[in-house]
Amino acid sequence: MNENKLGKNYLLLLQGQAVSNIGNMIYRIAYMWWVQSITGSTMQTSIAVLLSMIPNIILAPYIADYISTRNLKNIIIISDNFSGLLNIFAAFLIISGIFNIYTLYVLILFMGVSTCFFKPSAFALLPQLVNKKLLVKANGLNSTISSITSVIGVALGSYLLSKFNISFIFFINGVTFLLSAFSECFIKYTSEKVNISKKISLITGLRVLKDGVQDINSFKFILLFGATNFFLSVLVVYLPFLASDVIIYGYMKNAESIAMIIAGVFVGKIGIEKYIRDDRIVYIALFIIIIGYFLLGLQMDNSVLIIAEVFIGSGVLFTGVIINSILQSRTENNQMTKIATLKNLFSDVFMTVGTLTAGILGLYASPSIIVFSLFFIFLLMIILFYYFFEMRRTNVTTK
Repeated sequence: MNENKLGKNYLLLLQGQAVSNIGNMIYRIAYMWWVQSITGSTMQTSIAVLLSMIPNIILAPYIADYISTRNLKNIIIISDNFSGLLNIFAAFLIISGIFNIYTLYVLILFMGVSTCFFKPSAFALLPQLVNKKLLVKANGLNSTISSITSVIGVALGSYLLSKFNISFIFFINGVTFLLSAFSECFIKYTSEKVNISKKISLITGLRVLKDGVQDINSFKFILLFGATNFFLSVLVVYLPFLASDVIIYGYMKNAESIAMIIAGVFVGKIGIEKYIRDDRIVYIALFIIIIGYFLLGLQMDNSVLIIAEVFIGSGVLFTGVIINSILQSRTENNQMTKIATLKNLFSDVFMTVGTLTAGILGLYASPSIIVFSLFFIFLLMIILFYYFFEMRRTNVTTK
């Protein structure tokens, strides 16, 4: 592996993820707007988002060690093939006239199972395909390409949703997953043998949680990442309601993605590797999200909503790249899937709570009032994290 280049294997992984991400964005735009349009309920929309996270919450602690003993490349290929065939089957059900809101919920649930295996495997595979000195660059490029494909996916999703039946959208998503799996087949990767029991049990799951919590430096970032996703998950539910129509909703999502593209290019150009040695850089990225959250809560006009998504998009990219790079650079390969699984677990737990909170609060107050109120709680959370994990540590070190 050339230490100064990302390499062919990384690019194959990136290429596969880029193709499937286009289909996934089309799929998400379609089912979120479809649920909102046929039910008009924030609770039903919350349920749709919630079901995508439940599998990871239940399975994550038990599969971390299991994934560590398997070939990561094979896992992501199997996961992509499963997702692809599942979406094509859903398209067939729609054409057959036996698809409804509950069938969609089942589809989302099984897609969550596939993601539960794919995400930690891809996260753990990345630092084995590139030199650790290039992790920030690789994560930045990942986020940039993801944002570019998100723009394409949102634009296509909005257009296809207005012209075609949802069955066509599911079929397109299925094809992109199969193309992604095909690309990943050409990755040259030697699986590392890890001496861990392959049995999945309650004790195994509890041990994974215990080990992750005891590693306080990693757990700090895992907890912060998860807590931030609580507030972002509220926006996932409320954005269709904050937007005046599907076109504005598309503009908002595109503004977020374009901001992530620009932020990703910025990360790659300035070379922030030296800055991630200081944990406090995470809080700067989070403050950018806070500004966007505040502007969304104001609910002034469409232009302010779009500007708010620019702040949120750039802040989310900076936060994700920094936290992922810190965790990957400070974790041994044989512990990588455990850290990745815990990160995804806590993220989904907080997102589940956030989604449920959004659905319940939506019964009693308008989305704009709720978002504006949660802005202050979000800000307080960041201040408390900074005080307990950074300022107190600095004071102890000084003494």
